[in-house]
Amino acid sequence: SSRRVALTLTSRVAIFPNSMHAAGRCSTLALLAFCLLCCGQKAPEEELRAALRLTVIDSFAGGVNLKVEAVNAQSCFVLCLEESETAPDAQTVRTLGKEIQPGKVSIEGLKPQTSYIAYGVAVSKSGESGMLTKVPFITTEGAAFLYDWEKRRSELPRYSNMALIYGGSAHRDPFRWDKERFDSHVTWTDTLGKERWLFDAFLAIEFVDTQYNMEYAGGYGRQAANKESWIRLLDYWFEEGYGFDALDQSIEDAIGRLGEPPVKRKVVMTMPDAILHEQFKDINSSTRYWGYLDGKMLDFNQSSERVSAMRWFVDETRRRWSLAGYKNLELIGFYCVSEDLAVPGYGYSQDLKRWEDVYPAITKYVHSCNETMNWIPYYFAAGHQLWEEFGFDYAMMQPNYFWHSNYDMTKYMNEVTAYGMSMEFEFDDAVLEESAGYQDYRIRFNNYISMCKEMGLYRTRELSYYMGGNTLYKLAHSSSEKDREFYELVCQFINDSEH
Repeated sequence: SSRRVALTLTSRVAIFPNSMHAAGRCSTLALLAFCLLCCGQKAPEEELRAALRLTVIDSFAGGVNLKVEAVNAQSCFVLCLEESETAPDAQTVRTLGKEIQPGKVSIEGLKPQTSYIAYGVAVSKSGESGMLTKVPFITTEGAAFLYDWEKRRSELPRYSNMALIYGGSAHRDPFRWDKERFDSHVTWTDTLGKERWLFDAFLAIEFVDTQYNMEYAGGYGRQAANKESWIRLLDYWFEEGYGFDALDQSIEDAIGRLGEPPVKRKVVMTMPDAILHEQFKDINSSTRYWGYLDGKMLDFNQSSERVSAMRWFVDETRRRWSLAGYKNLELIGFYCVSEDLAVPGYGYSQDLKRWEDVYPAITKYVHSCNETMNWIPYYFAAGHQLWEEFGFDYAMMQPNYFWHSNYDMTKYMNEVTAYGMSMEFEFDDAVLEESAGYQDYRIRFNNYISMCKEMGLYRTRELSYYMGGNTLYKLAHSSSEKDREFYELVCQFINDSEH
């Protein structure tokens, strides 16, 4: 079954820390004894001494949840420092720490996979500091923090029909996605004149950067895309008035006509591959070509540094998405642009890819962000059987039958069913009436519909749609009655297949 998105651990409560937090372990009886010591017999004019105890409930990638208990305290402060840093005194904790109230306290903004010590001090009514207390903990691997849309998730985000929207390379015609171009993907008007919602998810996808002769996925004969190219891809999709902004506006206008859609419209962002060598097939070409991260030139011969680059892309996408503040869109995950998983025992060019050292780690990180990983391998692609082991949440195999009528679709359906995958629908300009042999291509698309239903995917599983660069738009605006009929067929199937 699909792997569930990891959730922020903020609801568990433990009265005592586990063995990892030995410094904070004591019994309730000991606490009472401590309180009696602080509150012992004193002269009426003497103030009772403030005291505080910290217990680690749990830690997460970007912080820790603490249980704070205090007596005779007007205020309390906690300061978390890395284990290697100099221990503070009580005044430093009061000056630099976070003022808190007794109970459950969450401290965020820490580094993942790092050893820390939480220091705490209670302050009496007169301003006197009590005894400094401390407790060690280690943050877990994963995202340092979650954005609001990620925090709200309690389960894996779902979608029914995802449109593949190609954009970001200079060879695309038209180059940009504006609102008008998106309109034919957001809604459609049926033969009775009723406007209806269409796709509920959109994949922003690209695999080359032709202007600079670079590639985001290895094997296309171009130079591996560097950090500057990755940034250009992000700039393309986050450009004001185009890309995600245009899609958001198209949905906004449709809401004005139709009311809110049944579910919020979703976006999946393509993640470029951290290609091992600057020239994919040339093992003598550099592995230190991508660029700098945190002041260091990354070396992709180190798997951890390939993962670091991809984590940077995930975080930069999430950061930009948060700043954009789209009203009608939700970022739900990322897409593996490599269409195969060439690993030992599967496929070719294994030594040039080494995906087993990269994708399990990056999918784990994406899940720590409460985001999904999506994949659309080609027909019987290497490693398609490993999609769940690699941590992908949604995998839809390409039939490729639209272009290769000799492909065995019975074998395809058996494989998809055996490995619990779903399918991609495919068509391009070959279905337009002006194209030679368009009837044969439309028959193959109809066969896709039959296959989908036969495999039990219809209305039960996520589906994706390859539609060339701009074919759906052309169908929607065609003056050909036969083109409009095919457009109606496609849209009706999408509209009826929601689950």
